Amino acid sequence: PQGALFATLAAMLLAIAVVVNVAGSSTAFQLTVHPEELAIFGLAVLSIPAWLVLGARDSQRLTLGVLVAVVMWFVAWYPNLSGLPMPNSIANIYQGLLPAWNYDFQFAVNLDPPVPGSFIDTSTLVILGATALVVIAAMVVARAWVPSRSRRPEATLPETL
Repeated sequence: PQGALFATLAAMLLAIAVVVNVAGSSTAFQLTVHPEELAIFGLAVLSIPAWLVLGARDSQRLTLGVLVAVVMWFVAWYPNLSGLPMPNSIANIYQGLLPAWNYDFQFAVNLDPPVPGSFIDTSTLVILGATALVVIAAMVVARAWVPSRSRRPEATLPETL
């Protein structure tokens, strides 16, 4: 078993040496990702943990799993802290997923003139009405929900002698 472990380690080191010598410092590839593609990919990837959360029965195991996932996400998506090397073409893509503002969000970068129009118009009122309808529908559904379906049956206590 230890021989296989050392063989794997040697193969990895050899592969790293070959990649560094062959690729050098040149750009290996150019990748552009649009926000819509990123959102669809995120929806597909996050539907798996959403399904697991919806089917969870043990809250302690779920909490432990979420904490482990948080730590793994932190290490994977903060390569500057974990020390993982990132190619230049990918480094700007992953910043779109970080919960922090990058430099492009600064207001001094936006040189477009302001859009003429009022603060509240018909589209604002339509969005307000649609939101109110969704909230009222959620309230009606929550009110009509049968409590016996959402709770576990109460355990019966054994009779004492």
